[in-house]
Amino acid sequence: MSKAQLAANGYSNGGERVKDFRTQEYDVIIGVTRDLQRLRNDANANFNDIVNAVHKNEKLWITIGALVSGDANALPQSLRANLLYIAKFVSHHSNDVLRKNGGLDVLVDLNVSVLRGLKGTL
Repeated sequence: MSKAQLAANGYSNGGERVKDFRTQEYDVIIGVTRDLQRLRNDANANFNDIVNAVHKNEKLWITIGALVSGDANALPQSLRANLLYIAKFVSHHSNDVLRKNGGLDVLVDLNVSVLRGLKGTL
């Protein structure tokens, strides 16, 4: 096999389907949500694990908020505004959870709602 063929094979996807951006978003959000759900359902969850999961979720929502705030974002303005509101709410509620003044239910419910929206558009 020539060097050119080897190089071409190295860049081929080997028959694997390349995920589109929306599917990638879904995969990231569902991973974070599963962590939150697992901890929510564990009566003996370690608080450090909760802190890590909440931080990971908040980081996700900070990223989403930054992405929808950009002028180049093509989502409808109302959807962008709703996602930005959720991002701010997640930040506020995450602080409540870390102060032990709130639970994981709200964070899980918000993520599940967004996942349903993404699933409807996949």
